[in-house]
Amino acid sequence: MPSTGTSTRVGPASADVVIVGGGASGVAVTIHLVRRLSATKTPSIQRIVLVEPQATVGPGLAYSGACAGTIINMHRDAMGLWNGDPRHFSRWVNERELEIDDYPSRGVYGTYLEYLWYQAVEEARQLGVEVCLVADEVQDIDRRDDGTFSLALASGKPSLSAQDVVLAVGNFSAVAHPHFSRYPGFFPFPWPTTGLKAIPTDAPVLVLGSRLSAIDVVNVLYHNGHRGEITFVSRSGRLPKVQSRTVPFPHRHTLYTLAKEVESCPDRGLAHLAGGVLHAIARQTGDESTWMMNGHHSPLEELRADLEDAEEGRGQWQSILRATAPLVERYWHGLGDPERDLFMKRLNSGWMRYRHGMPVSSAKRLLTMMEREQLHVRKGTRVAWNGSCFEAQTDGGPVQAPYLIEAIGQESDVSSIPSGAVQSVIRKNLAVAHPYGGLVVDFNNLNASPGLYAIGSLTRGTHFYVSSVDRIAEHAARIADALTGQPTVRSQHIALFLSGDLFSHLLASRLVPQLLAAGHIPFLFILPAPTAISEQGRLLEHALMQKHVVPFLAGLEPSQQNEAQAQTLDALAATHGLFLQTIDDCNVKSVGHTMQKHAIDHGIVLQCSTSPQPISDAISRHFVSTRKMVHLCLNPRSAGQPFSVRLHKCGGEGRSDSSPLHRPEGWREEYTSAMLRHKRRVFSQGADLAMAVLDRLARAQELERLLFRDPGGSLRAH
Repeated sequence: MPSTGTSTRVGPASADVVIVGGGASGVAVTIHLVRRLSATKTPSIQRIVLVEPQATVGPGLAYSGACAGTIINMHRDAMGLWNGDPRHFSRWVNERELEIDDYPSRGVYGTYLEYLWYQAVEEARQLGVEVCLVADEVQDIDRRDDGTFSLALASGKPSLSAQDVVLAVGNFSAVAHPHFSRYPGFFPFPWPTTGLKAIPTDAPVLVLGSRLSAIDVVNVLYHNGHRGEITFVSRSGRLPKVQSRTVPFPHRHTLYTLAKEVESCPDRGLAHLAGGVLHAIARQTGDESTWMMNGHHSPLEELRADLEDAEEGRGQWQSILRATAPLVERYWHGLGDPERDLFMKRLNSGWMRYRHGMPVSSAKRLLTMMEREQLHVRKGTRVAWNGSCFEAQTDGGPVQAPYLIEAIGQESDVSSIPSGAVQSVIRKNLAVAHPYGGLVVDFNNLNASPGLYAIGSLTRGTHFYVSSVDRIAEHAARIADALTGQPTVRSQHIALFLSGDLFSHLLASRLVPQLLAAGHIPFLFILPAPTAISEQGRLLEHALMQKHVVPFLAGLEPSQQNEAQAQTLDALAATHGLFLQTIDDCNVKSVGHTMQKHAIDHGIVLQCSTSPQPISDAISRHFVSTRKMVHLCLNPRSAGQPFSVRLHKCGGEGRSDSSPLHRPEGWREEYTSAMLRHKRRVFSQGADLAMAVLDRLARAQELERLLFRDPGGSLRAH
């Protein structure tokens, strides 16, 4: 590993940014901030200080050796810490030829986080930016008269000074019975799991809770060789569902449209949102509703059936719930307080069971233990100390045990979070407690007050879904944007208009994954073919691309990623669940309605020609005011300047001033290997250029900063 450049003290004790916490959230903010600084010629931030009590940055408690015996409850392909790159962790594992399961141990992931920290320190050093570690704990935060912050350390060493502060304090376990701490055998939370080794292997154990934290407890006790009876006690008396192998949801775009509807019409409320999600599930499962029916007589029967469904791939409803991951915070943000109250009271428990399922390996272990009557799952709410042991009142009668482990999840009530830094910002009115948990923060940039940001469980009230790695990564990227003065990227609905040439389709196959990674959702429209090309000729070219062009391009660099970037439009839409429509003379007038229905924000025309394809007035009328349409044209024979960009302009009635597209009679694309290699080289350039344009649009920035006007008055790329 590269030199860390870290120390337990920094001097002088000042920084541009201080990050409080060195776990996954703290590392995520650091790497995205450094990456953002590397994109600027003169970084505005010169010094970053991360304060973490542990000597090692990255693992924190959750992914350290203190949690031995537990696994990550999410598939490793979803654990990449870079925003928009969920498979980064899996690639890191494969590059090192590590032999791990799809749900690896927490320790392996901790090593990954530590690697990212070292990498960020080295990248920052090459930029002339200093990244330092202070092995201490922030006890108090105060704002000075000049707007800067003073951070007092628990060690009593001189305070730190900062322009901006990021609270990345991680997760804290909720405790339902803190008064039990005076009784022997009480564990207020399972962490660190090394403490559970004190429990005799033949002792009965009560576990308060029955979700993933409780299952982590079982895995640890099993790892410790426990033989005694274990009883889960929870309000529901039910286990999480079992994660199943699923196929991509072919109508994923409808979930994004649903988010737009909830955001634009809050009065539609929770009923409209729930109805939209259930409708999507019905489309995926063929109106099969048994997935949410509990006809089983016991948790054992339900687990046995759930495990069978998971192994047989019958849990396709899960693909819809997984597809909502980037959208849940938008759904939540669009609801009013009465709907949020209703959700928390009636639906939250079921949502947690269905959305956050257990891995198959854990399900098999629990099933074996339940079948031999070592593990029981009971419904109950009352637990008390009877003078000699703990006693729970359950639907199966009283259950007694000398050991009680609370595993009821994360604490979101800031008044109960044991963090001096968090308590001080509340006490000094630097931040406000959110009624639904955490702190009140700006939805987009996570700003709690000028110069103060929060991430992770501290934004639960604002974002609801905050603990998954993909949310941490995206929120870290937003904070990095804010710290460097960049507007926040807003999720956009992008209409991609593709002309009849096949290379624009291949360019789309490069562009679409990048759009999705950036949090946008593309809608694909195929423009009418020019009259010079017959429908028969178009079909012939389509067949040629499928049988020869795509395999040739994918074969230049054989890899799964490259194959995904050389797909036909049908395959592209099926893989990512995108909307796809061919425009013809019969339906062109309805396209405007379709774009309005799906709340299209911007459009981009992709074509292999130096002249823009004519756009129907029915389409043009949609792109007025803040909605823009951009033409990206590939010159098929130019090596020096293969791409040009033109901004589509509409008159007051929505009429386009774009010049018509002319093709010579009998013109056809060239499919020689030399031309294919040439175009493959410039595909990535075209996708990057399109993303640069759309990034500005998503940040509500003027395109003139990226483009210039040519002598004819059109905007073109620099």
